[in-house]
Amino acid sequence: MREMEFLPDWYPQLRRRRRMVMLQLWATLLVAFGFALWMLLARENVSRRLSDRAFVAAQLDQSRADLTALNAQLKEKDRLQGEEKVVSKIGVHVEASRLLAKLDQLMPREMTLTEADFDTIESVQRVDGSADSKQTEIARKMMVKMSGVTPSDADWASVLAKLSSVPYFQDVRLVSAHDRVENGHLMRQFEVSFVVDLGTGG
Repeated sequence: MREMEFLPDWYPQLRRRRRMVMLQLWATLLVAFGFALWMLLARENVSRRLSDRAFVAAQLDQSRADLTALNAQLKEKDRLQGEEKVVSKIGVHVEASRLLAKLDQLMPREMTLTEADFDTIESVQRVDGSADSKQTEIARKMMVKMSGVTPSDADWASVLAKLSSVPYFQDVRLVSAHDRVENGHLMRQFEVSFVVDLGTGG
């Protein structure tokens, strides 16, 4: 007995089209999901790059601040080294201010100091005096030259004697003495030199 078909001819085609539509819908959803995921990853990548750029910028700012601080420290170091050289040249045991105060104490009121030069000389010496000694010390001596004017020769002669009586003034001698006319007055200009022993330093 022949079976009878109750379904119309267009029904199988309708089912096939429906399956195609569902497949296209799922494919569209899958593509949309993939695109959304790609956008999310891209945005996260951009955010990470911006964060890295901000971090690098902060490091550059910190490096600039450190460089500025380093330059300031180097300038301060150069200043301190310059002051150390000045102090080393003046001497460690006898300051120039104390020396000038001492000279002012020795000079009579009629005498005027016109110029004073200080020059420190350093020499390396063996501690025990032998040539093969490895221990050395630096001996410092200050060479002093001063010039002044005074009404008479007796004044500078008196100052010369007073300088010679100071224990730490060595090799006191008169360099020159000659007449000098100043504001219509006849004066005696003199120059005296001596050595100050500053001791030794390591």
